[in-house]
Amino acid sequence: MKPEKPHGPQILLVDDNPTNLQVLYQTLDGQGYRLLAAKSGKDALSIAERVTPDLIMLDVMMPGMDGFETCARLKAGTRTRESAVIFLSALTEASDKVRGLELGAVDFVNKPFQAEEVIARVRTHLTIRDLEKRLRTRNGELEHELTVAQELLREARHRTDGVLLGDSDAVQHLRREIDDASRSDQTIVISGPSGSDHEAVARAIHHQSSRGARGFICVNCLSVSDHTPTSVETGSASDVRIKVRLAEGGTLYMEGIQHLRQEWQRVVVELLRTLEARGGPGAPPPDVRVIVSATRDIDEEMAAGRILPELRRVLRRTLDIVPLRARLEDLPVLAHHIVQRHAEQAGRAAPMISEESLERLRAYRWPGNMGELRSVLECALATNDGPVLEVGEQLLDGGLRVGSYRLIERLGSGGMGEVWLAQHQLLRRPAAIKLVRQAAAGSTEDGPALRQRFAREAQATAELQSPHTVQLYDFGVSDTGSFYYVMERLRGMDLQRMIERYGPLSPDLAVFLLKQVCRSLAEAHALGLVHRDIKPANLFVCRLGSEFDF
Repeated sequence: MKPEKPHGPQILLVDDNPTNLQVLYQTLDGQGYRLLAAKSGKDALSIAERVTPDLIMLDVMMPGMDGFETCARLKAGTRTRESAVIFLSALTEASDKVRGLELGAVDFVNKPFQAEEVIARVRTHLTIRDLEKRLRTRNGELEHELTVAQELLREARHRTDGVLLGDSDAVQHLRREIDDASRSDQTIVISGPSGSDHEAVARAIHHQSSRGARGFICVNCLSVSDHTPTSVETGSASDVRIKVRLAEGGTLYMEGIQHLRQEWQRVVVELLRTLEARGGPGAPPPDVRVIVSATRDIDEEMAAGRILPELRRVLRRTLDIVPLRARLEDLPVLAHHIVQRHAEQAGRAAPMISEESLERLRAYRWPGNMGELRSVLECALATNDGPVLEVGEQLLDGGLRVGSYRLIERLGSGGMGEVWLAQHQLLRRPAAIKLVRQAAAGSTEDGPALRQRFAREAQATAELQSPHTVQLYDFGVSDTGSFYYVMERLRGMDLQRMIERYGPLSPDLAVFLLKQVCRSLAEAHALGLVHRDIKPANLFVCRLGSEFDF
């Protein structure tokens, strides 16, 4: 058997003296390097262009092209400019060494050399080169991550700027308040009724401030309040501490401050006082600006004993958002923005809202504010394929109806359509409705033929009786031509999200779940049905009655 060739760094040895070349080769042989040899500068350039060595040991005094010219050409080449060059020469004048280093060499070793010295210098410069390469790679990754983060920040700003559209006195006053708030680092409370886009206002303040290029980190006070804190630095408060660190140089947004239990309110008071102590003695506190939101009046909450007076004292400034009904003149531009954004996400052209629909929107009281406006328009878009969007009275009076079901909330969307949480009008049974637009079906069949094909598929699916296959309750075509499936509403999460959140499954659990998948597929295959898209995202793990991991 032939001995395996080393797979380490590649070194090119260049010297016109065969004896010197042999000695140098023997010195480095056995050190884990791949060694190449050249007897002239011209040969060295030819070899280096083909193999791109990691390091080149280069003699200076050579006939024809000397080492200095060879080094200059190596550093000018696109493939060889990153190769490290060490001169190995009998020249001892400082000017010669300076010239070599100015040409781009990393070192200059005098002949006659000591083997240990050459090995040490080669190893050192290869280590430096490897570290530089890793640093360049990491810098490239960080630059990419920064570009992605900036793009996500730009998209978030574009999404949330909608709340500031319009020319009403109320929104002009809000824009002035935001502009003023962005000029300071003072902790501020954004107060307004539920559905008023508190986060959008907080983001606007952040984006317009000097911190706009840094992180905007959200903390949901309702989820935080589920735990019992100990202090800002230890125990259950660690998640908040991590988010404070992530917000370094940027903004920490605490959503729903009225949900905090009093022990957590004391932690927040401690945190805010620490942040206000910037410039004081001791370790410097984080450079973070805090914005909080509340859907109930802070002073009324304090009077009722739900907000601690010391928390109210550190929340000195309040920015109030007026309800949507106080700025109805902005509705056309707000509605158009929402429709435009939702249509872009669905990959379709944005329809125009009819004048009759705009009149209905203006006449409505909007108890749910901007959140309700978005929900109503998304419902209308879900079953609309035409160039004009109609918002009927039924949408403003309990939601859109599809067959015997009322659409409540959009759960997700994809290439074929959308999935909505719905409820049967009489049975009050929750269901999941998949709306498939006819245009998204990608078929050249005419309307009746396409309806027949969908009906056959629905009927075949309805024959499946395995408890591990989602039940199909109903099927039909809406008034706007969208196909819809009504399926049982599952509570849990798909396998892909479960793995992303909790990590790999144990072997026993994986086998337990996959056996259930196989029972479902076995019945389908026996009926001549093929799924064609089995993947973790399409396997849903839930609780069925008293059974878990079903």
